[in-house]
Amino acid sequence: EALVDQAEAFAGRPFFPLLEELTKGYGLIYAHGENWRVMRRFTITTLRDYGVGRKTIEDRIIEECGFLIKKFESYEGKPFENTKIMNAAVANIIVSILLAKRFEYEDTILLRLLSSVDENAQLLGSPSALEKDKSNRFFHNENLTELVANLFSAGTETTSTTLRWGLLLMMKYPEIQSKVQEEIAQVIGSAQPRTEHRAKMPYTDAVIHEI
Repeated sequence: EALVDQAEAFAGRPFFPLLEELTKGYGLIYAHGENWRVMRRFTITTLRDYGVGRKTIEDRIIEECGFLIKKFESYEGKPFENTKIMNAAVANIIVSILLAKRFEYEDTILLRLLSSVDENAQLLGSPSALEKDKSNRFFHNENLTELVANLFSAGTETTSTTLRWGLLLMMKYPEIQSKVQEEIAQVIGSAQPRTEHRAKMPYTDAVIHEI
């Protein structure tokens, strides 16, 4: 009843005075009402224009996986803390969309951005067509700056955490890891995984969904 009959009333997030003070209702994550609808539509359209959901973004992910694998291999089997590395790798995908570049994992600017995202997470527990009659109300520096910050933080923290949980669970259940590795070897071999492999890898697909 809440999500169907009262969808409009329950569409937004709870009101947090601290977040309202910090964000002024700008951006997407903590926006409300018409601003949220416009920013959401603008974000989806823009991300699609930049390749999200298409082969373009998959190629960027594959490229970044190559850098990540080389970084892992550089430790030569020795134990290492992977949080910052995983955060940086995932962030580079978002950065490639927002800024059209990538950072080295030890880059001080990237590390400072990731540190801010982590601190905030802990503390808080077609564009031209849209702009015709709404540019003054929604498409201003404060709103768009908050939107970019939202995309960077939300796109980095959640994905990186999920990947690290995946690594942890594979170590905890080596028998599951072996079955996943076997299926990967049979279907993909030494190549990088792509979307078209998914239908041929039901076991791996199921494990990822469980994670």
